[in-house]
Amino acid sequence: MVRPVKLRADQDAAYRRCPQRCERPHLLLPLEELRRVAFCTLHALSGLHARGMAHLDIKPDNLLLGGAHACGSATYLLADFGCCKDVDANGEMSGFCGTPVYIAPEMRRGEPFGVKADCFSVGVLTAVCAVWHKSTADVYRFLDRQKKLPKRLLQRRHRDLRRARHVRRPRPLVSTQPDEVSLVVYNILADHLATENHYGHIRRPEWLQWPHRWRALQEQLASFGSDLICLQEVEPASHSSLLDRFRALPLLQDRRGPGLHICTAILFQPSKLQLVWQESRSRALLAAFALTDGIGQEELLYVANLHLEGSPYRPNDRISQTRSALQRLEAHMRAHGVAPGDAAVLVAGDLNSGRHETVCQFLHRGRLEGGTTEPHLPRVEVTKVSIAHPFPLHEVYSSGGAELPFTRIVPQSAATVDFLWASAVLEVRSLYWPVECRHEGLIQHQALPNQHYPSDHLPIGAVLRLKHFYVPPKAPP
Repeated sequence: MVRPVKLRADQDAAYRRCPQRCERPHLLLPLEELRRVAFCTLHALSGLHARGMAHLDIKPDNLLLGGAHACGSATYLLADFGCCKDVDANGEMSGFCGTPVYIAPEMRRGEPFGVKADCFSVGVLTAVCAVWHKSTADVYRFLDRQKKLPKRLLQRRHRDLRRARHVRRPRPLVSTQPDEVSLVVYNILADHLATENHYGHIRRPEWLQWPHRWRALQEQLASFGSDLICLQEVEPASHSSLLDRFRALPLLQDRRGPGLHICTAILFQPSKLQLVWQESRSRALLAAFALTDGIGQEELLYVANLHLEGSPYRPNDRISQTRSALQRLEAHMRAHGVAPGDAAVLVAGDLNSGRHETVCQFLHRGRLEGGTTEPHLPRVEVTKVSIAHPFPLHEVYSSGGAELPFTRIVPQSAATVDFLWASAVLEVRSLYWPVECRHEGLIQHQALPNQHYPSDHLPIGAVLRLKHFYVPPKAPP
């Protein structure tokens, strides 16, 4: 039997990849083992599909061969869940992912597809294991009789990915057109949390002290060059001198109550954006800005800067805080005659939850059913009733064809918890890459914070462009 697994480094010797058994003519699988490949793969997929997810990248490279005897009665394990998607309420998904040779016809045509796309891929996988003799393209021609399709698909996908260029630190993330807006999201680590008790792995204690961090934060904020900067873990008492040094106007969240030392903040360039509304909510700072687009029209840009509940045992609070922020955005839009589905909306910040947890599911799908739970807390309902929001949101890095391996890294833990979500009327032009090439090995070895990066989070950001649904007039002859 097969189940989805996450392999550890010490398991590499016990599990070997399957392609070496089916990519050479003299190693073609016998019929009994071919049946086992298909059965094990389908059995693993049945567990995944029962959870409302599809794998979408079935291929020999993603099968692992288990057991001590590589040529005996083997167990095949399904691996690499990086392309997994959740199905919507209608049991459908959209988009393009996976390996072109193995994808289902409806995905190739750009139509909605369901979990049956995985079943098609299993059929192609079985054929590959049975008749492999030259290349995967030969097998695909045998199955589909469309010789040039995989190449066309790859070319189309590469064109799409080139639309979002990467801006690597320390280059500034600037908008160059009137209808573009650049945004950076950064949890700067509250000063009262930057202690050796919290970060015992720091090699030199002065890296945690405010004078060192103050200088490093100054350099980072000055290097961004963006129209908007959404900050989390801001301490107004100690960070006021830091915020005052920049031309951008600070917008601080109003947090009342005893013992509340940190808040969220939005820095914005008044030459590009004019503040028209702001509101503080629990763990959120909401704002609306006016900007003039490339055709001379004034547009509203709504921003929700979130810093959600950090306890892993309180996912219901994170959902409640997210829902409250989105409800307030919707209420302001409707009060001013703005259709939420057509509005320019940015939801950004430290969500304190991962890509496959319920906050991102809620933002992506637009709804959560009552009784939904987190995988690590099956007894805690994040919501007792079904909830929804009206905004068609997409995750900016995924839409731009890239995913950061992590945004927060400390010893024994690396995770992506900082996100930037945008509505459908905002397309991705550039993505910010927060680690310099020369520092990549350093961060993997020393984690965060360190001498070059003053926070335990990395900044993320993007340049987004307003889409215009109009046809420009033709030039006179």
